[in-house]
Amino acid sequence: MQSWEHMAEHSPDEWIERARSGDRAALRVVAEQWWPTMRRWALLDLGDASLAEDAAQEAMVRLVRFIGQYDPARPFRAWLHMVVRNCARDVMARRGRQGEREVALEWEVADHPSTDRQLDLERHAAAAMKAFEALSPRQRQVFDLCDRQGLTPAEAAETLGMAQGTARYTLHEARKTLRAKLLAAGSDVLQLLRDR
Repeated sequence: MQSWEHMAEHSPDEWIERARSGDRAALRVVAEQWWPTMRRWALLDLGDASLAEDAAQEAMVRLVRFIGQYDPARPFRAWLHMVVRNCARDVMARRGRQGEREVALEWEVADHPSTDRQLDLERHAAAAMKAFEALSPRQRQVFDLCDRQGLTPAEAAETLGMAQGTARYTLHEARKTLRAKLLAAGSDVLQLLRDR
């Protein structure tokens, strides 16, 4: 595995170019760097943690297998996002929308030895995930870009190729839906997160 000091010797574009040329160590660096983003994109597209994990893993296989076909004239982020989106569609097509899906949540609560508090966090996290799943894929994307990554609605609109007014409205509707779902579930998740 590459050390972070060694990774800093090259720009992200240099690592991608080296990976394209068949450098396995560079491919490992690129894969490790992009894995969290790929998982997040898959979750935003699918709204289900289990399906998203499957899609992200399939996208990782395609990244490893087809990075040599990546055209450096295009932005790598856009190319990889399309790979993840195609995998998400494939996973959804295979699985269909039959029955209830279980959501796999991983929470690190080692700093909180209280079993009651851990149970509260897990219960409210499940409510928050269910609320997130109620959003449309476009709402999840705009919400993630604005409320998680800190982009403005105008920047999110540019990233997603939509009108600024549409992005603002979509963000408003996403927040309204989340708030309503969390209130209906009696979730105090925001207060719990503040207390961490």
